Amino acid sequence: MRNSLVLIPFCLLLTGCGYRLPQDPAHPVATITVFSDGFHSGFIVPYEDLPFAISTAGDVPPPFVEVGFSEWRWAMNLDRSNAHAMRLLFVPSPGVVMVSYLADERRNEESLIPRMAFAIPIDTQQRQAFYDELLAWINPSKPALYSTDTTRPTHFLASHEDYTLLANCHDFTAHMLRIVGLPIPYTVARTPDRFARELRHTIIGARQRGWPIANMTPNVVYVDKEP
Repeated sequence: MRNSLVLIPFCLLLTGCGYRLPQDPAHPVATITVFSDGFHSGFIVPYEDLPFAISTAGDVPPPFVEVGFSEWRWAMNLDRSNAHAMRLLFVPSPGVVMVSYLADERRNEESLIPRMAFAIPIDTQQRQAFYDELLAWINPSKPALYSTDTTRPTHFLASHEDYTLLANCHDFTAHMLRIVGLPIPYTVARTPDRFARELRHTIIGARQRGWPIANMTPNVVYVDKEP
């Protein structure tokens, strides 16, 4: 589970953990794709790699799913008012792990094209750690909800974690990247732009160390060094 920010050593606040490359980067056992669209961030993974089933009666399992963290009212389009958004800055609210159907690993629907996305090859230990941690964020004692009143059919799995200013979708994404060995820094009040900068910097560092992470949005022009 997430470590409390107040208990993280000062050195980790500055640098995060070190890089841990796959044992054989040229022959990974799995790939996870991290994305950031300027507002939300998360992962795209093969449906068959999920450590749990999400299909309901009559559903055809999708080839890929998008996995992310959000606040339950906002995620389910129940309350996206300015007042609710402001309240989330100060008052913890129940979080959900969202699992949405995707037809393609590039998140190709026009309204869903991410600002950036990177395909990360991982080894057996990294894969196990990633999906074990994903399971740890889910509270199986609470019922899962399913909705088609969203951009795509989506399952909302209750989380052990509350959604707060200090634990938003980008904190979830950064945490899961650290789990597989990409040292996104620990940051207080992570914003979308800050996360995007951290992600690019971390990907550049990984590539310099020989981690063959592919850019899934090659037409995007970055202000800083192209990762």
